[in-house]
Amino acid sequence: MSTDIDARSKKRAMLVFVGCCVMQACGLGTVLNSSSAFFAIVPAAVGVDMGVFAMWITCYGIAALFGTFFAGILIPKFGARIVISLDVVVTALCVVAFTFADASWTWQFMAIGAVMGLTGGMYFLYATPLLMGAWFGKKVLGRYLGIAQLMSGVGGALFPLVFTSLSTVMGWQSAYYLNAILLLCILFFSLTVFCEDPAKIGLHAFGPKKTRWASPRACRACP
Repeated sequence: MSTDIDARSKKRAMLVFVGCCVMQACGLGTVLNSSSAFFAIVPAAVGVDMGVFAMWITCYGIAALFGTFFAGILIPKFGARIVISLDVVVTALCVVAFTFADASWTWQFMAIGAVMGLTGGMYFLYATPLLMGAWFGKKVLGRYLGIAQLMSGVGGALFPLVFTSLSTVMGWQSAYYLNAILLLCILFFSLTVFCEDPAKIGLHAFGPKKTRWASPRACRACP
């Protein structure tokens, strides 16, 4: 029985790891780290000042602080599956909202950035360390968490090229639609794999356990 639980725990931990990699690459890697692709195209295409458009980044950063705080309350109460899934859907809708931008937009960019920061802060910044810390033991946590966090940089290096090329061929709105689709890919893992406490499903964290050795005095006392 113990061997079976160990095997299932390792399998689930690896799925959580893959899910966190996808969450960082298709989430933070596209929304924030790939924003440079849109800065070069959208303001000129819509007819707004670069400073007006860029305000969504500022609002995003401020709101993300509150999002991280609320995640620490909501995820333990309602579960990672519900909270992360709802956050992903809202963030994807915010990305699609950019496609309706026109020259009259001023506060709308700030509002979208604030909502994206509030929801994104819950899973871009908070959920990955929480999930990885729950599913991996201390001896292996740093290795797997580092790889998962690295994927946001990989996404930030890859997707701007994709978004720029797609904008040239099909228009800048299509790049936002692709961004939303990439975000929704996270739902596959948030709805089926993510769980903030392995014990809730009868499993445990993956990783070698620390062996407790008896003291020499205790050994001498043994028959």
